[in-house]
Amino acid sequence: MFVIKARRQRIEQIDLLRASAIFAILLVNIFAFALPELAYVNPVYIASTTAGDIWCWVFLNIFVQGKFLAIFSLLFGASFEFLSKQGLYWNQIRLFVLAIIGLLHGIGLWDGDILLPYALTGLLAIKFIHFNNTRQLYYKSIVIYLSGLIIFGSFSYFTDVSSFWYPAENDFTNEINIKIAGGWKALLYRAESVAQRLIMLVIDYGWQLLALMMAGAALVRIGWLTGNFSLFHYRYVAYWTIPLTIFIQLCSIAIQYYYDWSYIVTGLLGFIINQIIIPVQVIGYIAIIYGFWPQIKNIFIIKWLQSVGRMALTSYLLQTLICTTIFYRFGFFAQFGRLALLSFVPLIWFINIIFAISWLKYFKQGPIEWLWRYLTNKFATC
Repeated sequence: MFVIKARRQRIEQIDLLRASAIFAILLVNIFAFALPELAYVNPVYIASTTAGDIWCWVFLNIFVQGKFLAIFSLLFGASFEFLSKQGLYWNQIRLFVLAIIGLLHGIGLWDGDILLPYALTGLLAIKFIHFNNTRQLYYKSIVIYLSGLIIFGSFSYFTDVSSFWYPAENDFTNEINIKIAGGWKALLYRAESVAQRLIMLVIDYGWQLLALMMAGAALVRIGWLTGNFSLFHYRYVAYWTIPLTIFIQLCSIAIQYYYDWSYIVTGLLGFIINQIIIPVQVIGYIAIIYGFWPQIKNIFIIKWLQSVGRMALTSYLLQTLICTTIFYRFGFFAQFGRLALLSFVPLIWFINIIFAISWLKYFKQGPIEWLWRYLTNKFATC
């Protein structure tokens, strides 16, 4: 009864979760926008990296990196369950349209696009969700998630990555020149990067995305993501999962530091530990929102954040437009360290909030959300 009702009206906690994910992802995406690609995963990607920048990476690695992308994946899978009444075909068309938006975004603006991988993975996830019961979804999501880590670990361990983890200085110079120059050269570079990311979707993160989407749908079916459990339950989950996962990651970071952030320890072992921890930690993060919702919902800024959550796709693309303008069009790419780059984030958050609030005063959904649904309905009736 509760779940049926939830499909007819928005779940306020989910809007807040979407906004939190959009904002938190920018804390690490700002490095992907403004620094060479390796800076995203390697805390000492250049010899001149300062201690402050290293510990900035460490902090975000423990609390943010991968965690809020996982929340988005869970919510993406949850949306399949909420929209199941529209039918499998309609949802497949919806993902096809998202893939087009993602392809245009990735090649036209920023090669770090996640929409295309989400859409392609979603086409597989929606099949699992449609043809499996809740128990099967849980078991299969665990197997798929762990299988992905085994595949990634095996591939990475037996592949020579020295040129990736320790690139030559001219590699950075070429990347910087291409991204600042723009034009056809940059367009071709982004197209090649998008193609490489699709390959990595199979080798690396696609398995985790698929498993998390399936788990998100299962969490809706049991009522966990619709707030159907007690406040005590959610708080209990948060109290146990978050401290435990942080402690394990602190131990992992200590080992990585001891071995001077080498690829085997940081890029492989540390990454795998982080990936194992992520599902548990994000369940804790989500549980905080649900467990303390009676207190949280009365904070004045929450309504603002929910506006961003209601138009999450538009907000995500707006962040890309702002960041590519600043760092590519104005030539500020690779001009700041990690700590300095974080100072840009509050301004972008502010623009997201102002735009969302202003737009939703006159319209029921964001412009890209409207376009997404319009094209889906158009193609579905052809």
